[in-house]
Amino acid sequence: MLVGNVGEWSEIYVVLRLLGDGYINLADSDLNSKDEVYLSVVEVHRNSPTGQLIFVIDEADRESIRLAGNDDVICTRSEIIGYAGQLFEALKNGGSAIKLPQLENLLTRMRTYQLAAPSTGKTDLSVVVRDGRSGGLSQMSFSIKSQLGSAATLLNASGATNFCYPVSGDEKEIQLLESWGQEPQKIITYARENAIEIGIGQPVNPIFENNLKMVDSGMPAIVAVMLYGHFAGEGTLISDVVQYLEAVDPLFVGDKEASTF
Repeated sequence: MLVGNVGEWSEIYVVLRLLGDGYINLADSDLNSKDEVYLSVVEVHRNSPTGQLIFVIDEADRESIRLAGNDDVICTRSEIIGYAGQLFEALKNGGSAIKLPQLENLLTRMRTYQLAAPSTGKTDLSVVVRDGRSGGLSQMSFSIKSQLGSAATLLNASGATNFCYPVSGDEKEIQLLESWGQEPQKIITYARENAIEIGIGQPVNPIFENNLKMVDSGMPAIVAVMLYGHFAGEGTLISDVVQYLEAVDPLFVGDKEASTF
């Protein structure tokens, strides 16, 4: 039986809703749905351990759902939307070990034997849609970020998101800090008490650094200072750490403009 947390089950929920609804509403800049403007779903593509699964909505009746390359109907849109509703109610209750035995038969027919699809890129699934005005087909890829249960993370910390900070002071003291490894709070406290200067850090991984620069050329320094501020005890919320960022002013925007920036 499949067991997973809210985030993992959310991938399944998105697949079910796309197939069950059969369309994607467009939205404005505030994510308010435009009910009168939509794209018809033709196919939903999802990776699996045995290869890519392609679910196809029958163009003739817009009700039957098949796997690409197979004429057998595995389920209907009406059936799927009912299960999607049950899944949504379960996800609202949250939990780290959610089981839904009533979905097992449907997911088996859909050859879905694990929740979080393996991905070699930054997308979780792709959808082939038809524009109702032009009739043209296009394929769009999506990364799924679930807001159910708790806010989604846009950046997952890993070895690729580490920052390196320059240190200056007594050589023996610095060697002591190095012996502590990755204990930032302990290192920062000791450095402050023993006149050891820690400079503004930078990303260790050049790809991560370039990704930050895609947002803004000064973003690596901004994140480095905020990260340091967090471990230095300046706050746990971004709104608190931003006040520390303003005081440090790593981009030298000046006292009058720092708060605006």
